Amino acid sequence: GLPRKLQGVYWMRNNPGPDTLVSLESGSFDAGSRRIFVKCGGPYNWSFDTNVWGWILYFTLRPLFYLSFEFNEDYTFGDMVFYLFGVVRLACVRHLLGLVMVQADATGDVWERNTYTFTQRWPFGSYSLTKVIDASGQKLPAFQEMLQEVHTQQVIKDIRVVTPTQFVPTALHTFRVASGHQLLQIDV
Repeated sequence: GLPRKLQGVYWMRNNPGPDTLVSLESGSFDAGSRRIFVKCGGPYNWSFDTNVWGWILYFTLRPLFYLSFEFNEDYTFGDMVFYLFGVVRLACVRHLLGLVMVQADATGDVWERNTYTFTQRWPFGSYSLTKVIDASGQKLPAFQEMLQEVHTQQVIKDIRVVTPTQFVPTALHTFRVASGHQLLQIDV
């Protein structure tokens, strides 16, 4: 199965986009190619802000894109490649917008998620992936840091205020909305 260090839930710390959490566990994993194929905005793999920007990102990603995480042999570096409709590899996009994951600690709890434009690192689009829930479902110390950021409505990179309410797609037209400790399921 999926390597343990890639299991769990990651917080997109300092992400200027309207998404906050990601999990790779809902993707299909091929150990031979060391690839995880994830439906962007698919069931239980992403959380989005409940503001207009979160909904725009969700409705842009969900019908069109899959993301392939292609790792090196020891799973310390991953190239992220978009696929249109899950079939057409958008390799040409990598030259305009390259996305990579680089392990930043010994355990795989922290990754630098770097964005490159025309082969130059783009600090604004880069952020850290920090594990907040481990493979066993236990909250890690960074979980409280994430809650603090959400509840204090911190401004990220002078553009984004993380919304205290997030939605997580669970099925094609079902969402779970979490605000604080309350959970609400919405069927549309």
